[in-house]
Amino acid sequence: MNNAIMEPENIVVTSEQAIYDNGDVNSRNNKYVAAIQNDDKLSAEEKERLLKNHEQNIVALSGLIDGDKKR
Repeated sequence: MNNAIMEPENIVVTSEQAIYDNGDVNSRNNKYVAAIQNDDKLSAEEKERLLKNHEQNIVALSGLIDGDKKR
């Protein structure tokens, strides 16, 4: 696995890449997105798949958190 993704604190996020967490360039989600977008070893299809999976995971976690809040 790519070390940049493993160590998100070393990733520089631009404001255009900060699509999660109210545009926080220091959030882990936005650093993950930037790491994917900046990885030259990934094809466009691989990048799209990884970003889509990341989005689905965020939605799933959000649903779990909402379920816990209701209890």
